[in-house]
Amino acid sequence: MAEELTKDALNFELSPSLLFQFVLLRYLAIHENIVACEKLMAKIQHLPSPTSPPSELKKLENHLGKIMGSIGDRPMQMPWDNGSHWLLKLSKTCQHLIQNKYLVCERSQRISSCIDKMHTISNKIDETLRHLRKATLRIQTDDIAVLFHSLKQLHRTMRRFCQLIVEGIFVFREDENVLLFLVQYKDRFDALNGKDFVKELLIKLYPKGINELLKFLHQRFEERGFTRLLPMITNKVIKLDSSLLCRLSENSTLN
Repeated sequence: MAEELTKDALNFELSPSLLFQFVLLRYLAIHENIVACEKLMAKIQHLPSPTSPPSELKKLENHLGKIMGSIGDRPMQMPWDNGSHWLLKLSKTCQHLIQNKYLVCERSQRISSCIDKMHTISNKIDETLRHLRKATLRIQTDDIAVLFHSLKQLHRTMRRFCQLIVEGIFVFREDENVLLFLVQYKDRFDALNGKDFVKELLIKLYPKGINELLKFLHQRFEERGFTRLLPMITNKVIKLDSSLLCRLSENSTLN
């Protein structure tokens, strides 16, 4: 217990910027695993009536274990992680940011409610999985339907969580680390939330255009002495807006 408290304390001594990046990273991991679960459930639903739980159910349990902490591979462990499952880590970090007013938004309580709802749904999923392992064929079929419905609920709640948490990004509008994180993970965010999700979000932060964002990132990282990162930053930002490459080329020619 003392070791866990020490690790938790270390976790919350990290900067708000880094903690917020952990929230976003854990959101991505959970949401991606929910999508993978839904694909497996679609396969299970189209299988002939099984006489025992199908092999896909084991794969499903592995994905859910990452989210809920029961079984499956673990994410990369950091010194400040206490080994708990992704959903609990997400909950702890969000609550800390909210309580310390790092996530100041009108819907902070709704963020907490979303996480509570995800815990409730996860408990229902865990209960259903236990039934499936030892159930009769008829009950297995019923439980598979319940499991599919619960996953749909979890997916809808995670989408709602994403809508709420992105409001917190406005607090970090001038934090180059959070902005670069969004740029670097653009493909994963877009795959879950729709094409140009990250681009549209960043344009809200920088309404003059993506070029304004690029200038800001270059300035901040150059001031910190990370000039070696500037080409990588440019390449990543250009992926957000291909027309930016033409404008940069024109400027280079003029100079």
